[in-house]
Parts: sequence; structure tokens; C-alpha cells
Amino acid sequence: MSINLDLMELADFTNPKTIVKEILNQNPNIKLPIPLEEIASAAGISDIQYRALDGLEGALVANKEKSEGIIAINNKTIPSKQRFTLGHELGHFLIPRHGHNMSCTVRDLNKKASSKSKILDIEAEANVFSSLLLMPPQLLTKRGLLDSSPNVNNIIQLKDMLDISFQACANNYINMHGDYLAVIYSHNSIIHYGLNSDANPLWLNADKRKELPRGCHTSTVDLSKYHSTSSDEVDTELWFGSNNNFEYPETLIEETYIQENGWAATLLWIDDIEEL
Repeated sequence: MSINLDLMELADFTNPKTIVKEILNQNPNIKLPIPLEEIASAAGISDIQYRALDGLEGALVANKEKSEGIIAINNKTIPSKQRFTLGHELGHFLIPRHGHNMSCTVRDLNKKASSKSKILDIEAEANVFSSLLLMPPQLLTKRGLLDSSPNVNNIIQLKDMLDISFQACANNYINMHGDYLAVIYSHNSIIHYGLNSDANPLWLNADKRKELPRGCHTSTVDLSKYHSTSSDEVDTELWFGSNNNFEYPETLIEETYIQENGWAATLLWIDDIEEL
């Protein structure tokens, strides 16, 4: 199917969430993975160039009205990264307050939204747009693609279906599933970084460059068994700081996904948390 966009209607929306929602509303039968190039073309992007970019991941060059433009993508990165970059530049094009000439670096594409600011940095906002468009929560929910209980295999299925990286998929999954989740990435049992779901009020103990907590399931797995998964029930306070304002179970489910070359992803699932 082809993508159809009513640009007059789309112009009424000003933030990533509402713009993505309107694109999907106008194309209710859109296929997966999300056809970014078709959406870009329907929005007014006349050319998408995949080529070497000196020090940049992506760039947008458009007229001042942003009725037409071209996008350039660094072709030296992996395909899933190129797709995210295309979504990022398309975000610049469609979000009204963003500029019409943008040059974006690796740092720009790694910017996260700050909870301390009511107004998002434009690069963080373009990243939010790309994430929502590549992995639209309302579409996955509507089509019943989220398993009732969170699990790594569901993340793997979704990342293949959506043509995005495991990391990008997992980072979005922990917020859209509806449970109290967190994900940690480690290399040779040293934490690279951890991400807690927005809904989880407990403090995640996953400081960068620290060893995995002693007694956690991930610290016991065989890192040579690439692409395998295993899980166990572990003490909640191995991973989360105690909080007297909330009642939570003594144990949680820890599921480990062995990636490659010493890398592992750990999915944490707390069944229920109640405020006292």
C-alpha cells in the first residue's frame, strides 16, 4: 500500500507524539516495518541520499517553509541506525519549531529527553519522534503484538518485525508494556548502562562501569552461548534501592539475553508496586 498524507491536517500538530499519531490515523493499515522513505516522500522530501558524511550521521536541507527538502544519511553505519537517523531528520522536517537546515552528529542522535525541562531540546525531540514512528505504541497495542507478560523473545520478535536494533526496541519496550520494567546492558559482567521504565518509582542500581550485582542471574550465565535466553527469580533489592513509600514484592524476574562478544542484555520485571 502507498502512504497518503493530508499535509494541511498534519500542519495542525506540533509535537512528536501528536504528529506520529496523525500519520498513523491517516494510514490505519500501514505495514510493518514502518515505510520511512514512503512517509518522507509523501511529506515533501524529494530525495534521500545515502553517502559518506564527514563527522555527521544525518542532515536535512529544506526550504524555509519546509514544504520540500532533501535528507542525507551516513551510509557507513548499520542499517537499523540509518533508519533511526532518517526518522530523526524527518522529525526535524515535520516538527514546526525545528530549523530547515540541520546537521546532526552522533551526539545529537544520542540525546535523551530531560525530566527537568518542560521544553525538549530539538535533537532530543527529533529522537523521540523517530522512536515513536519506528515503534508506535498504539499500533503495536492495537494489533496485539505485545505479549501479556514481558519477555526477551517478544522484544526480539518486535525488533525483527520493525527493522530496528535490539537496544532501541528494548529501550522503548520497557515503557510501552505497562509493567514495572528495566533493562541493563553489560559487557563481560561490567555494566555499560541501565534504563528504568518511567513508571517504576524504585531507584535502579545500575551505575556505569560497576560490576553486576553479586547473586544476580546475569552474573552466572555462560557468555559464550550467543543468542540464548535464560531467567530466574532474584531478590528485588539486588537491583533496586529500597523505598519505604512503596510496597513491592521481595523478588522479581530477571531474564538475560546473551548477545555476542561478552555483551548481555538483562530485562527486569517487577510484577506489582503499590504506593503506601
